[in-house]
Amino acid sequence: MIRCPTGVESFTVSDGIQIIETYAFESCKSLVNVIIPDSVTSISDSAFTGSDSIVICCSRGSYAESYAVARSIPVLYLRRLRINFMLDTNNIVLVIN
Repeated sequence: MIRCPTGVESFTVSDGIQIIETYAFESCKSLVNVIIPDSVTSISDSAFTGSDSIVICCSRGSYAESYAVARSIPVLYLRRLRINFMLDTNNIVLVIN
């Protein structure tokens, strides 16, 4: 079960979590954003009760996005990056797409 720690401004729901239960983020006054992975497929209607300044950070087309939009909660979209490493004899080159 997820429960918002007191005093944090940002919280990341662990990948693999599927359900955010009732009052998980209740009255988290200092919480500014919650990063919700695509694995979440259910969020209780009262998960964010009393957390009025929250922004949900999620992928486009995710359950978290539809939840936020339906409840007029602001959404910040996460961008997926593809990172490739190329090795040669002298250097490591990092390519981010």
